[in-house]
Order: sequence, then structure tokens, then C-alpha cells
Amino acid sequence: MLARVINKEFNAVPFVLIESNLVIAMSSVVNVVGLRVLSPDKAILAPHCHAPINTASVISFPLEKEMAENFSKDLINKFKPKAIITIKKGGMNEKGIIHSCSGIDISKYTANIDFLIREANKKGY
Repeated sequence: MLARVINKEFNAVPFVLIESNLVIAMSSVVNVVGLRVLSPDKAILAPHCHAPINTASVISFPLEKEMAENFSKDLINKFKPKAIITIKKGGMNEKGIIHSCSGIDISKYTANIDFLIREANKKGY
């Protein structure tokens, strides 16, 4: 629903970044709220076409640290987001480990969104 509000109220194309095993399910959810899921480049162009549609993009975010860091840099540099919102994502501790609320190490299952936040902060977003 937040993606829908962002799209409708701010005329923005939301990107939902999620673990690869959840992309298909999340794409279905985003479609149900009335957004057409497209690749990032197509999603950005669609509102400006002859028959504009409400779009979003659901993107697999890397779990591995180095890949997540590089992906974050590329994403920020290419799309220059206006905002980044995280929901229910565990953050890394000082040792680079992501824990669940019960203290279990979930690093190998969780998208490393910390790198995206760091890169956005470096760029002043």
C-alpha cells in the first residue's frame, strides 16, 4: 500500500527491493494494489507514454556484502532516488551481522540494505 500511495500522491515510481526468493510473491502483491510491475527503466518511462499507467519495479537485492555494495552504488548513481524507505529490514551490527529480533544471525537470508542507505547518505539523498 505504501508503494501505491507513493505512486499516486507523489507521482513517483516506487522500487521495491527484496530478497530474490520473494520477488514473484511481492510482484503479485504490488499488482494487486494497482501498480503494474515492470523493469526499472520501463517503469520510469511508462507514466510518460501515450497511455500512462501506474508502475512500480520489484527488484532482487543481493544478499552477499560485496555484491550488495556494488549494486547499491549502481542503483543510486543510475536512478538518483528522492527517498529511501525501509520496512522491517534488519540492520547490520558493527561486525556486519544482521540479527533477527530474537538474536539469530539471519545475514545469509537477508538483503543487505545497509549498503543502499550508506550510499544514499554519501550522495546526500
